Amino acid sequence: MSETAPTPLHLIPDAPITDAGYDRLDRMAFVRSFAQAIGAVEGEDSVVLALAGPWGSGKSSLLNLVALELDVVAEKPPLVMRFNPWWFSGSDRLVAAFLQQLAAAISRPAVKDTLGTATPGLDRLSVAIAEPGQQSLSDDVESLDIEYIRHEVDAIFSKSERRVLIMMDDIDRLTPSEMSQLLLIVRVVADFPNTTYVLSFDYEVVVDAIGDKLGVDGRTYLEKVVQLQIDVPLPGRMTLERLVVGQLAAIDPAANALDSEAQRYFRILFEGGIKHFLATPRACTRLLNVVRFTYPTSSGQVYFPDLLGICCLMAFSSQAIRSFSESFVGHCDHRGRGWLNLKKFHSSWLSDIPDRDRGAVESIVRLLFPKVSWALDGPERGEEYVEIWEQDMRICSEKNFDAYFRLGLTAGEAAERQWRNMVALMDDATAFAQALQRFGPLEEGQGTSWVGELLQQASDFVGSQATPEQARNLFQAILRRGDQIAAVKDDQQHHFTISPVHSAVTVLVDCLQRIEQPKQRLEALTQAVSSDASLLATAELLELLEYRIDLFADGKEVPSVEANTGKLLKILKKLVARIEKTGESGELAEHPLYMKVVQKWHHFGRRIKSRKWVKANCKSDEFFVEGLVQVAPTAAMLSANPEETVTSGFPLEMLVDLFGRDFLLKRCKNILKRQPDWLTNEGEQVLNLVELMLSKK
Repeated sequence: MSETAPTPLHLIPDAPITDAGYDRLDRMAFVRSFAQAIGAVEGEDSVVLALAGPWGSGKSSLLNLVALELDVVAEKPPLVMRFNPWWFSGSDRLVAAFLQQLAAAISRPAVKDTLGTATPGLDRLSVAIAEPGQQSLSDDVESLDIEYIRHEVDAIFSKSERRVLIMMDDIDRLTPSEMSQLLLIVRVVADFPNTTYVLSFDYEVVVDAIGDKLGVDGRTYLEKVVQLQIDVPLPGRMTLERLVVGQLAAIDPAANALDSEAQRYFRILFEGGIKHFLATPRACTRLLNVVRFTYPTSSGQVYFPDLLGICCLMAFSSQAIRSFSESFVGHCDHRGRGWLNLKKFHSSWLSDIPDRDRGAVESIVRLLFPKVSWALDGPERGEEYVEIWEQDMRICSEKNFDAYFRLGLTAGEAAERQWRNMVALMDDATAFAQALQRFGPLEEGQGTSWVGELLQQASDFVGSQATPEQARNLFQAILRRGDQIAAVKDDQQHHFTISPVHSAVTVLVDCLQRIEQPKQRLEALTQAVSSDASLLATAELLELLEYRIDLFADGKEVPSVEANTGKLLKILKKLVARIEKTGESGELAEHPLYMKVVQKWHHFGRRIKSRKWVKANCKSDEFFVEGLVQVAPTAAMLSANPEETVTSGFPLEMLVDLFGRDFLLKRCKNILKRQPDWLTNEGEQVLNLVELMLSKK
């Protein structure tokens, strides 16, 4: 492989955005509503609002966007003052610092002739409050009269035609003493007429700090200060996934040639563990910066999904892998030597991971290192896999391991009103399914934006407010229509893009988690598969559920691979029986992705029956080529680099088993020679690819 120049390092700054054009989380609707609410405040009273959200959720960005939006939506935009209290250390300085900053703000040219006359009063007030008892009796007595000064300042503020909007950001960075002092300022000292306060903080942090400092109920205390608290709209997981996936594709153009098998592995790795840590925009930035910092020195020498997995562990969790590489790297011992010690070692270090993260860390490590999975009662991967791992540049290969540690130190057109109407029907499974069918056509050429929007809204709804019954109804409805979703064309064909069917599978898993009892989850899955669940979507779901040994384990049993596999096998038999039935009835031939279903059928061990079906149904050359296109790499991948097309994800062995090598090669050559009118560019590329691969064998 030829060496290429390393990609320039561009880290993503962990700084708030200052322009709506940089909004990647579809929050402008919230920003407009918030700005309109602020602009609509009437009367002279001082109003205190709060914007609450965890660290890294984008509160500062939202405040910036709200301030900009006020100039658009407000008839009389307020005078905006930003006060960052953590600039001023020491609670004894906060009062004076705030009053001095407010005095400076109202001295701006736009309001100097009106509000500016209160500047001397604010200066005197800051001295009187900050230095009580330090003035001499010979000083101007009037300067000591806080009540008189307040009356004077209030009179000026009350006559102002513009309100003053005071944004206080990062309150949760203060010490408990400073937090208490700041809230006292807002509540008692500076509640001037025609002022609106927007306080930004992590609610739990502030509540706990107030309780510890004052010995009172922090929630009750905060309620007396804040008249309306608005929670930051945390972006849906799919939105954050799109943010990360889009950035990954931009890190290095050479990294985006993932074949279909690599995409499947990437999805399982992402869904099974990585996305757990991507709870906030800041967390996404943190992971992406680790990848950006690590990738340039290892480009062309690593398997990109593995690099992403290990970078996730570097960013959020364990750093022990490099130090104990012999316990992670390499193949399993068929005779079981060393298994018990490995089990003790991995069980020990995993037990030190916080409970909230342990499952995700274990999932990532199991996928990256088959030896770890084996030690924890997973499948055995012996010496026969070593050469494959080396060729694929996997991290579990001893030959490639060190390359990973060189630096180891709203899109869419779906209407929200339509979705809300559907939610209102969700308690009625039949009515909801009918509403989903009417929600919009899934026609070729419409692209994935509609589907992505629908699935994102569904995911957000399930995660935040769906009842177990609603989750069950949504599960049945989406699984019933999963193959229609899978058939939607993605015009952009980004290689890191999570396809619609995989997004649907994510929502399906969310729904199962929302169903409270493991027994009920299993019943919902069994019922759906036994009736009218989509064939391909169900197969994809079952493959993912192999890694979720916790979902169906009740309190009487310890989650295990064996127990989970046993339950899934019973359901898999029902799915295979349905595939066979559709094959016999002719329905499978009408399926929009019939060859992908056959691929699953073949993978599930029904080779003889899948061969018979192919022989009986693929007599038409056009039907034959369409089937090859369905299981081939994407058109974008086929045309990205004709000289070095990635073929490892192409199921050539399956096709040879289904059609026979000689028949397959001869048929491809004949079609290419005839060049029929119906042959598309993509079909021709796939035929050339098959001919090339078979000729090399």
